Amino acid sequence: MLGSSRLPRLPAAGIRLERLEAMPLVLTSAWHHIRRDLERMFHEKDMRVQVVAEVDSVAIVKELVRQGHAYGVLPRWAVFNELRRRQLTAVPLHGIDSWTELMLMWLRSRTLSPAARHLRRIAVEEISKLITQGWGNAIELPAEYTAPG
Repeated sequence: MLGSSRLPRLPAAGIRLERLEAMPLVLTSAWHHIRRDLERMFHEKDMRVQVVAEVDSVAIVKELVRQGHAYGVLPRWAVFNELRRRQLTAVPLHGIDSWTELMLMWLRSRTLSPAARHLRRIAVEEISKLITQGWGNAIELPAEYTAPG
């Protein structure tokens, strides 16, 4: 749950998903996976939220929250840098069952080209760096995914 210094402070311990009904929200458009996940949870809990702005860009959601127009709901990875720079505040949103996972996939039945293997290695290295900075949780990968070349 996102807020800013221009909005009433959110409780540090976080808030329950159901409390969103009483808060003005700026959310991504319905086509965005973040919004689809939220809408599914709102529907499951028969919630009616107050969406004051619906935008096509995560960056615009963050900016509208920063300016104090409404609260926002985004996953931590989407606001990591703004939190570090103290441009936004965030507290846990309790009652969220899951967020969409992003995955790097390929067919095991096909041999990857040298370029694709190199790209996979770079992606895993960069993701590992982000995890050490607090972006998410590490998972153990087989050595073949991180081996050079």
